[in-house]
Amino acid sequence: MPPLQPNSSVLNYEDSLSLWKIASQKKMKNSLNGIGQKLKAVRTEREMTLQDLADLTGITRSMLSQIETNKSLPSLTTLELVSRALGLPMGSFFESTLQQGSPILKKRDRRRLQTKNGVTFYSLTPNISSHRLEVLYNVYERNGSTGPLYSHQGEECGILLKGRLEVTWDDKVHILEEGDTIYLDSSKPHSMKNLFDGETIAIWINTPPTW
Repeated sequence: MPPLQPNSSVLNYEDSLSLWKIASQKKMKNSLNGIGQKLKAVRTEREMTLQDLADLTGITRSMLSQIETNKSLPSLTTLELVSRALGLPMGSFFESTLQQGSPILKKRDRRRLQTKNGVTFYSLTPNISSHRLEVLYNVYERNGSTGPLYSHQGEECGILLKGRLEVTWDDKVHILEEGDTIYLDSSKPHSMKNLFDGETIAIWINTPPTW
């Protein structure tokens, strides 16, 4: 069976991220441990060897081993390929104290996904496996951006709460001021960049969920 290929529509975006940090360096270490442990647990539960997973994903056996033993950070591209091979959503690799099935998400339980490009995504969506949309609270540091243009299946809508945001979509540039909203067909290339001299904050809704 030929190895899976990453979704080419999101590859550039994912390659621009090394992996998010979660809350603090200590919490990040715990979360990375959780990724490796979860990967190994699911793989062994399904009676797959490292070589089996390597053959499915096109990722080397040695790299998968390093991820499982927390010696290497997986890129989002790698995590996507592994998730697809195991039939799991990417978000399942991140620990959450939220009770499964609860319709309420407490502020303290938000998953915090931080990119190296200066954007932090806080999930506002309870961890319910059947959800068909996600709501994110996005904080852009000064000069923060989502990186190169990327695309994916679905639709998204955002409202700017604070600052100034440049949204490039379908070869057009749009500037959002506080209170402005925007709707995007996610299948067309798009990216976001903070133009404010400070933090820019937005609420973003995606369907289907991207995480």
